[in-house]
Amino acid sequence: SDVYKRQAYTYLILFCMSYFASAYIMFKVEDNGTFKPQAFMVMGLGSILLFLTFGSLGICLSAILSKARSVTPTAIGVVLGTFILGIFSGLNEKVSALKYFSPFQYIDSGYIMEHEAIETLYLLIMLGLVVASLVSAYFFYSRKDIQA
Repeated sequence: SDVYKRQAYTYLILFCMSYFASAYIMFKVEDNGTFKPQAFMVMGLGSILLFLTFGSLGICLSAILSKARSVTPTAIGVVLGTFILGIFSGLNEKVSALKYFSPFQYIDSGYIMEHEAIETLYLLIMLGLVVASLVSAYFFYSRKDIQA
C-alpha cells in the first residue's frame, strides 16, 4: 500500500542518515590528524549520486520494458555490466575509454581524497543520466499500457 511504501522510504532515509552520521562521528573520534571532513562529505554525496544514477536508470527501464517480470533481470544486468566495464577499463590503456560507460568509475576515491571533489565531467555525466532517465521514464510511462 502507499502508506507502507512511504513508511519504508522514510525508514530507509533515516537509516542512511544515521549510518552516515555515525560513520562521521567515528572517523572524527579516531582522527589522528588525517581525517578530511570535506572529502568524507564528497564521498557521501558520490554514493548518493551513484544510487540516484542507477535508480533513475531502473525507473526508466521499468517504463520502457513492456513486461514487469523482465525489469529486475535487465536492471541487474545493467548494474553488473557497467561494473564489469569499469573493471576492464582499468586493465588496459587501450580500453580505458570504457570507464565513461561505468558509473562505478565516476566516484574515484583516490581523486576525491586528493582534490576533495568529484571530477566535473563525471558529475555532469551522472546528472545528465539522471535527468535523461527520468525524462525518458516520464515520456514512456505516459504512453504505456500497464500489463502484469
